[in-house]
Amino acid sequence: MELKVDISGDKELVKKLLQLEATVARMAIREALKAGAEVIAEEARQNAPVETGNLRENIGLEKESVTKTGGSYKIGPSKKAFYGLFVEMGHPIVVGGRRTAKKKPGRVVGFVPPKPFLRPAFDSRKAEAEKVVRDKLKQLIEQAVK
Repeated sequence: MELKVDISGDKELVKKLLQLEATVARMAIREALKAGAEVIAEEARQNAPVETGNLRENIGLEKESVTKTGGSYKIGPSKKAFYGLFVEMGHPIVVGGRRTAKKKPGRVVGFVPPKPFLRPAFDSRKAEAEKVVRDKLKQLIEQAVK
């Protein structure tokens, strides 16, 4: 999941943001986006199925890109919980080896149903995350302008 927030509708905020030095603007955007992404990540942690606790403990944030006028964060399982995608989307149960082009394909004997935790977190908390980003950005810009 990626959190992207469009602030172009708030003309006063955009005007102040563009007046800031590039490094200050990037820092403000990075901090504001991180605060908003954390809202969704926390909900995903709450929603994650718990067998060992590893998946829940390894849902985090990763900065994708940050510029003077925007940016994005990825929200999801870290490498320690790589299987989070399989939990979210479901997966086939294969017997007799992996299904690859080089090997004789295994036989699919069933399917593990999805247990979504990321998408519901994103859908239920997106508006709140956007508000957190806007409020935090406004606060940081006001501090920088003073």
